[in-house]
Amino acid sequence: MAATANVITNKSAGCRREQPAAAVRHYEGAFAFTDATGFAAAVVASGVNRFAGIVAKECDNSAGSAGDKKVELEKDGCWDLVGSGFTQADVDKLVYASDSNTITLTGSATVVLIGRVEKYISTTKLSVRIFTEYIPRAAALTAADATTLNTGHAPSDTVIGNMRNRIAEIEAILQKAGMVL
Repeated sequence: MAATANVITNKSAGCRREQPAAAVRHYEGAFAFTDATGFAAAVVASGVNRFAGIVAKECDNSAGSAGDKKVELEKDGCWDLVGSGFTQADVDKLVYASDSNTITLTGSATVVLIGRVEKYISTTKLSVRIFTEYIPRAAALTAADATTLNTGHAPSDTVIGNMRNRIAEIEAILQKAGMVL
């Protein structure tokens, strides 16, 4: 039913989640990443791992096996994070993790997207709105698809070709932004 008066709605302070920890030590306030096996890791792994969140409290699983302990992760909010060479012009830019404690504004194959600059603080610190959602990579079109999509009707083939090109352009933009795997 549509609201016809003020509505009292409970709001949580933030979103937290527990994730099985890899056999590593997670430090409070450090970044955590989901590795290929689904465990919370403490490494970027050359850009392969996905951002999982910021460690809410220290979890030492270094003496155990992966999954023996769970690490509590903060999944949203604005965080004051460190790096170097920042300016006021960096507000609204995408932010990447280069390790478990350092951010960069330069996307590459060896970093992981973690958020967007919310506020400039200093040349070594930015307030970053983190996000842990990601867009899974769609299957790429291949030369075989091009043959399959050839209808023999020139206007339709042109539209299909244009769509294929635009999809490739969009995927390249999302990949550069670190939003596709």
